[in-house]
Amino acid sequence: MVVGTSWLNKIGVLVSIVGVALLVSYSFAHIGRAGRVAIGYLLSTSMLAGGVVLERRVQFRNYAYGLIAGGWAGIYFTTFAMHDVPAAKIIDSDLLAVGLLSAVAAGMIAHSLKYRSRVVTSLAFIVAYTTLALSPLSGFALAASVPLAVAMLVVAQYFGWSSVAVLGIAAAYGTFVIRSEVFPGIGL
Repeated sequence: MVVGTSWLNKIGVLVSIVGVALLVSYSFAHIGRAGRVAIGYLLSTSMLAGGVVLERRVQFRNYAYGLIAGGWAGIYFTTFAMHDVPAAKIIDSDLLAVGLLSAVAAGMIAHSLKYRSRVVTSLAFIVAYTTLALSPLSGFALAASVPLAVAMLVVAQYFGWSSVAVLGIAAAYGTFVIRSEVFPGIGL
């Protein structure tokens, strides 16, 4: 029963972050780009904060880790969307966008080091890659996967988690291989 609730929690977080990604990308015709970005950050940081608060209670720790991972993934996607999703684009500079993505990845690393949890780390990165897979295929989408891959490899190396490193490599390549197969007409 605990295993089932654990997986349902993680699936629920994934679905929630996909919802945030779609909300930032496509919804709210009467809200401008900055408003969409603000909503994305508000929802994502709320998930992250809720996870941090719940993590202090042992009986809710499993749910908290899912919220923490989902919050970081939502923050990463929203930061990505500020540059590469037309409905939320408020940043034109590639350098600034990559710098912001790198800062979010560094925050994910720092937070992951605090919890020392393979599950939190893996789930955060899986959800972040999933939200990137939902975005339009572009050269910047490829570049946005680099800070994620580097962050995942740094954490995996620090803790000696070879399975997380393999997951990171598979996610980095798999995201774009799958997208090129599912959407073959979309090029860079």
